[in-house]
Amino acid sequence: MISYTFIFIIRPEINIGPWESTLHNILEGNKRIKWTNRIPYAFWKGNSEVARIRRELAKCNTTEEHDWNIRIENIVNI
Repeated sequence: MISYTFIFIIRPEINIGPWESTLHNILEGNKRIKWTNRIPYAFWKGNSEVARIRRELAKCNTTEEHDWNIRIENIVNI
C-alpha cells in the first residue's frame, strides 16, 4: 500500500472562525431567511495571496461596470 503525505506550508486563513461556530451561524441564517427568498449572490471570503487561482478569482469581483452577483472579500494578514 502506498501512503501519500501532503504538507501545505502557506499562510493560514485569518478572521475565519472554527467550523462549529460557522456551521451554527449558517444554520441560524437558514432559519431566518428561506433559500427561495434570498438574493442570489456567490460570496467568498479568504486570503487571495495564497494561490494563483485565488488571485484569478479576486479579479471576478463586482465593479462599477459589471455586477456578476459575486462578492469577494480578500483578507490578507498584514
